[in-house]
Amino acid sequence: AAEKWKKISIFFCLPAIVFATYNAYSLYEHHQEHLKVHPRDEKMYPYIDMHPRDLPYGDGKHTAFYNPKVN
Repeated sequence: AAEKWKKISIFFCLPAIVFATYNAYSLYEHHQEHLKVHPRDEKMYPYIDMHPRDLPYGDGKHTAFYNPKVN
């Protein structure tokens, strides 16, 4: 039984992981090319950035997981 699962892992799972990785990377590259042609149009509406009081961490305006390089 162990030999059967070893073969399944080697001949099915590993190629599936390689294929999924390739697929995810190609979709990511396609999305990056799309963003170069059509950049995001972000509008700041007054109701989006409402805080009745400052947040208890950082500068009080950003969440705990705010990353200035990404957000």
